[in-house]
Amino acid sequence: GQSSGIRQLKGAEAADILARFKREAQAAGRLNHPGIVAVYDYGEETISDDHTMMANPQTIDAAGQRVAFIAMEFVKGRELRDFFEANERFTLKDTERLMGEILSALGHAHSHGVVHRDIKPANIMLTREGQVKVADFGLAKFEEPGSHGLTKTGLAMGTPDYVAPEALIMGSTVDGRADLYAV
Repeated sequence: GQSSGIRQLKGAEAADILARFKREAQAAGRLNHPGIVAVYDYGEETISDDHTMMANPQTIDAAGQRVAFIAMEFVKGRELRDFFEANERFTLKDTERLMGEILSALGHAHSHGVVHRDIKPANIMLTREGQVKVADFGLAKFEEPGSHGLTKTGLAMGTPDYVAPEALIMGSTVDGRADLYAV
């Protein structure tokens, strides 16, 4: 990618990333919980010739190109993964509180028909105050009315170390229990 953070994507890669952006925005639209990173807006814009949108050296030559964006809550804190990689550990009391906050956030998502499908330490933020914020609903699956809480995956989704065994089986059904397995 380019150092400006703008990447020109082609074909399948672009379609996949746009689909993830849209899915995250749709999931967030269903969810309003203090333990879930809020997504405020999603959109696609065309870089204008007058460079009023994102004008910088990389965009000057990009006039007319489509750009997707997602505007979300800024979380001052660290990913849970960073704590583990630094070999930092939590007390039993803090672990119980953090697990309770993660499960509360996921319970809210599940009650609104959203299965995260990629719960892992890199997608759980801890604010400076120690509050949990579940992030990255880019692989989320929406349960449809009458589905009895089960969604067809069609293929294994998520990060292998955290994926429930039933999600690894082609054509298996997945619901919120797969998120609980990952936790």
